[in-house]
Amino acid sequence: MQQYFGPIWVRTKWLAAHEYGRARQEFTSLVSALAGADRDLARVGIGVAEFERAFAEYVGAGCAVAVSSCTTALHLALLAVGIEPGDEVLCPSLSFIATANAIMHAGAIPVFVDVDRATYNIDPNCMERAITPRTRAVLLVHQVGLPAALDEICEVARRHRLMVIEDAACAVGAEYHGQRVGLPHAAIACFSSSAQLSGV
Repeated sequence: MQQYFGPIWVRTKWLAAHEYGRARQEFTSLVSALAGADRDLARVGIGVAEFERAFAEYVGAGCAVAVSSCTTALHLALLAVGIEPGDEVLCPSLSFIATANAIMHAGAIPVFVDVDRATYNIDPNCMERAITPRTRAVLLVHQVGLPAALDEICEVARRHRLMVIEDAACAVGAEYHGQRVGLPHAAIACFSSSAQLSGV
């Protein structure tokens, strides 16, 4: 089942009946802030500051910054953590093209890592085998509302001194160990207001 919440269609069929009311209330307030920004977060205008505040509160982050797209957010995140031309960035082999494009736009080299067949997210065991002396970061993607194995991924990253960036465009509202995806659990988390939202 899909339901229209202002400017966004949301799949709701995966919610248990007792979860629907709370999720609808939280998401409706978030969408209200988004609707005030005329769906175009690239324009700085009335509603953007309110959206940033509401979104940060919704995911439990200290702050949020609205940019034109999640692709832009990923590119800026890579630059913010110090990715330079020639660096390698691990990313899942199953993802939207924006994942690799953002890495390449930063001048880095995407290194595709196999995914876990149960979650479609980057496999921490395969990730460890893909690390080379040029690897500087992991850009993980929380696929179709299913959080990646953050504990394991962050542990591998810690051992190898890698930065971790979360692409949570498809996981707004998903939770990992009782906390919303995008807290962030790693260095930076990126979202999209136009991605197909599932699991909300």
